[in-house]
Parts: sequence; C-alpha cells; structure tokens
Amino acid sequence: DIRTPASETEAVAGELAEHGLPTKPAVPLADSRVLGMELKSQPTGGVLWSRRAADLQPPSELTKRTVFSWCGRLTAHYPVCSWLRPTCSYLKRLANPDDSKWDVPVSEDVRKCCAALF
Repeated sequence: DIRTPASETEAVAGELAEHGLPTKPAVPLADSRVLGMELKSQPTGGVLWSRRAADLQPPSELTKRTVFSWCGRLTAHYPVCSWLRPTCSYLKRLANPDDSKWDVPVSEDVRKCCAALF
C-alpha cells in the first residue's frame, strides 16, 4: 500500500505493472478506515486521523472467546505498546487449556490476569 496523489495513481499503477506488480484500483483515503484508524474529511480540505471509539473494558462474562476478542481489541487500539502484545499472547495461552470449549467460563487465574491487565 502506498499513498499517492490522485493525479498520479495511473502513472504509478502503470510503472508497477511494467515490473510485474499488479495493483488494485485506487481508493480515496478520505472518510475511510486504514490500519484501525478513521480518516475524516475536513472543511478546509485536509484529512483528520483519529482512533475509532473502542470499548476496552474487559468483558463481563469471561470465556475463551471473549478473552481472545478483548485481547484483539486491545492490541488493535494500542499497536505500539511494546509489552501489551506478549502479555495478551500469554493471557490467550492461559485461557486456552487443551480441552477447553470456546464458550465455557475461564479459570479464576485468567480472571485475575484480566483484572490486572485492565
């Protein structure tokens, strides 16, 4: 993915095609989502980047499914938080014993870890 002025998209696509690199049609970034961020057009002609509103509270009912979903929302909302991704990975391993079902409540250890993480 590259950011290219609208006037140059055809030239860039042609250059890439000459080197065997097919492209998708150009898509305007204004009023769209990119990498978990929202882009909104401004009256001045600019674009404002903002985070989507996210419910980062831990789920009230903790199952393997809800723990995995919550960890995904956290790491998507804070992608550069260096300690969060390995912590969520550990939490998901803890919530996923060999014989667990997706919608069965998780152990007390997982509950404590979720409370500590939040």
